Amino acid sequence: MKTFKAERLPKLTKIMYDSQQRLSKNNWEDTLKANHREIEKLLVMVSIFDTWRNTLERKYGTSARDLIKETFMDSYMSIYFACMSLYKQAHVSLRAELETVLRLVYFSSHPIELKWWKDDKAFFKGKHVWGDNYDYFMHLDDVNNFKGKAGGELFDKVRAMYTTLSKYVHSNFSSFQTTIQGVAPAYKKAEFGKWLSRFKDVQKYVNTVLALGLSEDFKSLGVVNQRKVLKVIGDATYKRALKQSLGLIIRGRV
Repeated sequence: MKTFKAERLPKLTKIMYDSQQRLSKNNWEDTLKANHREIEKLLVMVSIFDTWRNTLERKYGTSARDLIKETFMDSYMSIYFACMSLYKQAHVSLRAELETVLRLVYFSSHPIELKWWKDDKAFFKGKHVWGDNYDYFMHLDDVNNFKGKAGGELFDKVRAMYTTLSKYVHSNFSSFQTTIQGVAPAYKKAEFGKWLSRFKDVQKYVNTVLALGLSEDFKSLGVVNQRKVLKVIGDATYKRALKQSLGLIIRGRV
């Protein structure tokens, strides 16, 4: 078919095409009618990865560029899937975003392991590159300093979020896309709200992990961009703990 014509599609393909066109339009409209201002705020949030990319690519090269670009795309696609009312896939994208940032921080100081990972070496089969229980991060001074200032363990929160998101990856019953009411996705206020809360938390965690795991790079961003990162993080306790543990001098309210 040199020129696309829907009426020339095979029977089952056309049924699928027509139904998805209809569902896509309806779900986007229903989601945006209720949440367009919130969606705009999320898109502004994920634009922070451009700031990270510019700095990290200069220092670490194309590998950092590729990983931060993938991080952005995971976050962007999570928003897209949520607007399509595909909440399961929206959560799957969030776990991918979280994983990619954890890998980025680890590989920034492990170029040999990065090559092994890119070459799909058996070394990493069945385990996370950052070790069991986030061992790598537990040995970073800035992470431990942050823990003291924040009054809690960042990676307890990261672990809990990772576990929650993994339920969608592994299709636990509670994360099913289909429901008793039907197969077709539809806008659900409660499901959107759960995803929205988790989306914001993931952005908080990934930007905090980047700021602590790549602290010298975060400091090199300059005050204007540091403010942007802290605004995305949002949490007042996290922002205060980052400023204190990293010795940031940022005047006024962030």
